Amino acid sequence: MTRTLRIALVAAALLPTLATAQGAAGLAGPACTLDYTNPPLGELARQRLASAQGAKTGDERAKFLRDAMKFINDKKFDVNPGARAYLTAYAAILWLQVPGVPSPVTTDFVSFPGVKGTNLDLVTTADSLLKVVEAAHPNCRSEIIGARQSDAWVERIRAAYRVLGANQLDSAQFYVKQVLTLSADAPYPYEVMSQVYDQKGDRKAKVAALDTLLMKAAKGDTTFTEMRNRALWNRASTLGDLADSASNAAEKARLNKESVASYIQLVSEAPQFNLTPYALQNAGSTIALAQDSAAASLLIAPIVAAPAQYSEQALEKAGALAMETGRKTEALKLLDAAVVANPYQPQTIYNLAVIYFQEKQPAKMLPLIEKQLKLDPQNPDAVLLYTYAYQLMAEATKDLKLKKAYNDSATAFNVKSQKMTAKVGINSISRLPTKASVTGEIENLGATPASYELTIEFLDAKGEVVGSEKKSIGPVAAKKLGAWNASVEKAGVFGVRYQFAAK
Repeated sequence: MTRTLRIALVAAALLPTLATAQGAAGLAGPACTLDYTNPPLGELARQRLASAQGAKTGDERAKFLRDAMKFINDKKFDVNPGARAYLTAYAAILWLQVPGVPSPVTTDFVSFPGVKGTNLDLVTTADSLLKVVEAAHPNCRSEIIGARQSDAWVERIRAAYRVLGANQLDSAQFYVKQVLTLSADAPYPYEVMSQVYDQKGDRKAKVAALDTLLMKAAKGDTTFTEMRNRALWNRASTLGDLADSASNAAEKARLNKESVASYIQLVSEAPQFNLTPYALQNAGSTIALAQDSAAASLLIAPIVAAPAQYSEQALEKAGALAMETGRKTEALKLLDAAVVANPYQPQTIYNLAVIYFQEKQPAKMLPLIEKQLKLDPQNPDAVLLYTYAYQLMAEATKDLKLKKAYNDSATAFNVKSQKMTAKVGINSISRLPTKASVTGEIENLGATPASYELTIEFLDAKGEVVGSEKKSIGPVAAKKLGAWNASVEKAGVFGVRYQFAAK
């Protein structure tokens, strides 16, 4: 099965707006047992780190950091290894924010203890020291988180997104590794890695990264709502792709079931997400093939419960699935809401008219058929709906004159439908933010080859034409189909109509 749409994640457009957790350097909260006043030069070191943090230039920051390290390296600090480890870790993190510092850096360049000229990785050094501090002072966890999720951490997250946007995958992985070493508590690096794996064609690793992302970007945390929506979509569509390529039937079924579960979760959590209608479409296709009635119920349940929260596209997709799976009550509610919200979708109008026929409500069929034929005039099936409506009306009345009139109308529309020599079918309408497209077929119902001309018009929310395309189809052999398609590069397309002519 081919998925109808996969999200195109442009990393540069996803650069997160991040706030640093970093406070004043070395400042312990009331619960933290780190003491910088023993020895007194610890307070001096803390002050220098605070000055380094607020420095305007890289050179100024480096000067304050080297001054701080003189105090931190003093033998008098031997009595307070916890404070020394924390302040040294903080210095390492601040060094990461000094432009031009090489990686790795030498101990003497940053005034760190050790053999002169020894290479030092500032990220792993900070991580190791903070682990020591947390083990000895577990009540200082908030301060340690503040150090880990500092400006240096934020800068590396942004750098990972930037190089990903430039398709520099190895560099993106390098920055992600640094980010995760400092703090693995946020979802950002996992989004980057999911895209790295996607570019490398490793779908299983991509799903694993998305699973971790979804754990980190918890449901209900509005900070990560859009990221979580993207992740649910990507997880579902990637699992669907894996299912398509699976050769084992049981594995294919398992992957499809997981894919549908993620789509269901997305539909439930994100009524207004721009890909929610496509989640309904993709999941609906999979559910229909598997004939999974339970999954169909779960998918449409949140839309049935709160239709006003969903777009008209979502209502249409959910209504079509409800109709396809025999849920007439839900289909009626959803399709009716969809037509009210968007009266320019021919297939939706047709489906709603069919439901009203099944419910024996011809009076509600008639205005829908009229609306349908204004958009889709060369459709014998739509014309035939008039026959069905008038037959119902004839059956329902005891007035003989009315019964005859209704039966005459039913016969007339049946004859009209039968005399039509071509049928235009609209197979799909795709509406993206800045583009819309439609595909279909013309069936030659005649006895000889024929050619046709279609003018497809794209309509906005008011029914005004925002773009059109003329198509010549044929010659089409008798009783055969001729395919057609049209598209327009416009935003705000709501529906289509066409003008038909036989050549």
